[in-house]
Amino acid sequence: VSSVSGGVVGAGVMSSPGYWVEQISSAVRFADAVGVVEAAGVVSFVEVGPGSVLSGMVADSVGEGSPAVGVPLLRKGRDEVLSLVEGVGRLHERGVTVDWEAFFAGRGGRRVELPTYAFQRERFWRDSVGGAGGVGGVGHPLLGSVVVLAGSGGVVLSGRLSCATDPWLADHAVAGSVVFPGAGLVELVVAAGGRVGCGRVEELALVAPLVLPESGGVDVQVIVGAVDGGGRREVSVFGRGEGLGEDEAGWVRYASGVVVEESGESSGVGVVSGLSEWPPVGAEPVVVEGMYEDLAAEGLSYGPAFQGVCAAWRRGEETFAEVVLPGSVGAEAGRFGVHPVLLDAALHVVASRGGGSGEVAVPFAWSGVELFASGASRVRVRVSPVDAGGVRVEIADALGVPVGLVESLVVRSLGEGLVPGVGSGVDGLFGVEWVRVEEGAAGPEAGSGVGSGSGGGVSWGELGEVLSGVGVVPDVVVLRVGSGAEVSGEGVRDVLGGVLTGVQGWLGEERLAGSRLVVVTEGAVDAGSGSGEGAGGGSGSGVDVVGAAVWGLVRSVQNEHPGRVVLVDGEPGAELSSVWGRVVVSGEGQVAVRDGVWWVPRLVRAGVEAGSGSGAGAGADAGSDAGSGSGSGSVFGSGVVLVSGGTGGLGAVVARHLVVG
Repeated sequence: VSSVSGGVVGAGVMSSPGYWVEQISSAVRFADAVGVVEAAGVVSFVEVGPGSVLSGMVADSVGEGSPAVGVPLLRKGRDEVLSLVEGVGRLHERGVTVDWEAFFAGRGGRRVELPTYAFQRERFWRDSVGGAGGVGGVGHPLLGSVVVLAGSGGVVLSGRLSCATDPWLADHAVAGSVVFPGAGLVELVVAAGGRVGCGRVEELALVAPLVLPESGGVDVQVIVGAVDGGGRREVSVFGRGEGLGEDEAGWVRYASGVVVEESGESSGVGVVSGLSEWPPVGAEPVVVEGMYEDLAAEGLSYGPAFQGVCAAWRRGEETFAEVVLPGSVGAEAGRFGVHPVLLDAALHVVASRGGGSGEVAVPFAWSGVELFASGASRVRVRVSPVDAGGVRVEIADALGVPVGLVESLVVRSLGEGLVPGVGSGVDGLFGVEWVRVEEGAAGPEAGSGVGSGSGGGVSWGELGEVLSGVGVVPDVVVLRVGSGAEVSGEGVRDVLGGVLTGVQGWLGEERLAGSRLVVVTEGAVDAGSGSGEGAGGGSGSGVDVVGAAVWGLVRSVQNEHPGRVVLVDGEPGAELSSVWGRVVVSGEGQVAVRDGVWWVPRLVRAGVEAGSGSGAGAGADAGSDAGSGSGSGSVFGSGVVLVSGGTGGLGAVVARHLVVG
């Protein structure tokens, strides 16, 4: 069928040179030609050209409601073999006869019986699903769906990051935590920008490292906004832990920037050059053995998947490297623009700037990022310095053909203002820290307001007389739990049993419904240790385990009976009779007294030092079941223990020994 005449012609006509001269100078009657073929009963059009443009035109040329489709065998930016196989499979699905013997010749293919029924090319899927709301597929390994935003032309791409589904993610650790690589954020942004014709990343800044949990995953969204007058679109990458519902709670911004249309040099030949001669002329080899051990000492721990630098050279201020993806990861290269593992490994020659100082440097600001080819599994890299302390990164494939360019990349230490983000849930990871407060800000002078009532305060031993009818009902009952009990399972049970029986009896006495119980312990929590910083830190060796168990029990009572029970902890042998009255009046549910200084638990975001003063932290949370963390106050710090459901100090001590041991 000729696109010159729009009709059927003989083979002799098309063999004439004059025909092809006319083909060049005449209008292309593509729609007419498709109509003729469709009228002959053809419903499958195979495009054997270098892309999928004509396949899309087929859909516009056939009649409304026609089952005809165009199937391209090659697609721009896709692996050729993969595209061919997908195309052949799609044709087979539509009933086109495929010579499978020829297709699998020399590849060891053999016929097997299907386990249940023969595939008869019958469709059982609905053509549409109500309420889909315009959600479409993306075809990206890390991004599963896309939604076009009405009114703005922006898009939202969503996906899920998990070490279980993508094991290579677990091989990228920063200071002991699994962190999604900055190169991965770039890949997500490039994929999202490409959906709206803005595949060039003008700038992208890391807001917080995206920490991945040991189990489960992190939901991610890449949001590309509306285009402005200059053809630029703002882009942001958000993430939150799984299972937090459909509302807006918990989303954390991890990166933000701007994407624009690609530059005019689509091949990259004009901007990436000089990598065809390999090894680079005039460059001196650099020993790469032991490089990953050195990076691990700096806090950058790369597992086998990320150890891709095969060789390196240096020429003046330029650094060259040859990087390859390992087999299992390399098989996925064709599904990415540039695989995050490959791009991250390309930066390893400049990953550490600490020079053995222990600084952890991570990619912070990317500028002028553009991809010219996709699917590479082995690349050549040139890194050269640029202004403002950044580096220029040029990437080519194994033949020197340009793959990508980063005009400027700035790395920054985690200590230079980067707040660790955590993929475990709501706006970061939280834990309990002991915070120093001024006693004057917590309550009046000793006994003020406590003894003003008719009952005053009595000790636990005096309570029996009150309950028997001797004396008036007290405002406060004090139960002291001494230290030094036998540290054994039986010893702990004996003490807890006595406390539990007494507390239950006190709660069940109607005459005491208006009173409060103060439980006084000695050394039951690890507060105010070390240099005086707010800490749940230290080894926990000074904690009275029996007293810590009592705290865990009484904190559960506080959850069930808010405002009726107060916990006060002092140093062994300390006299607290002049303190507990002020604690009761202060309204604090838990107070530790060390050298006359008050310490109270506060729920704070991991990565933020607790500080001091009554306004520190996020407010008291007497019902929180988190054990105290380490004094580092950082999710990247060593020895951090955050206990969910732990019994006060005891939970932290046990958990710390489990982790360290």
